[in-house]
Amino acid sequence: SVRDRNTVEQRRQKCPLGIPMDGKPDPTLVDQSEGWDQKLKFDYGLHKTSSGAELYWESIAPADAHKIERVMVFMHGFTDNVGWLTKNTMLTFAQRTNSAVIGVDMPGHGRSSGLFLYIHDWHNF
Repeated sequence: SVRDRNTVEQRRQKCPLGIPMDGKPDPTLVDQSEGWDQKLKFDYGLHKTSSGAELYWESIAPADAHKIERVMVFMHGFTDNVGWLTKNTMLTFAQRTNSAVIGVDMPGHGRSSGLFLYIHDWHNF
């Protein structure tokens, strides 16, 4: 039901900050050999915009910052979020290309503030 995720409070109650939204990484994409997750640094938080909105973000990077070769930012499409599919893609790039990867939930999506899927102005989205 969509009614149980209209507000950011409802969405964050269903899936608290920093908790994966949809299960474990896909083994066909992500190397899960012993200690794989210790080779990466995971972080998350909320960024407050100048308009007062809170955008949820997650980052994945090589644990050894000297190995970072590039930074990538993932922006999802309408009705999506930094969930299982986006996170698997982020993990893959972090592991295989030594990238620092950041994923952001857009306003009204996932764990960012705003009414569920409501976009007041597409130019600001």
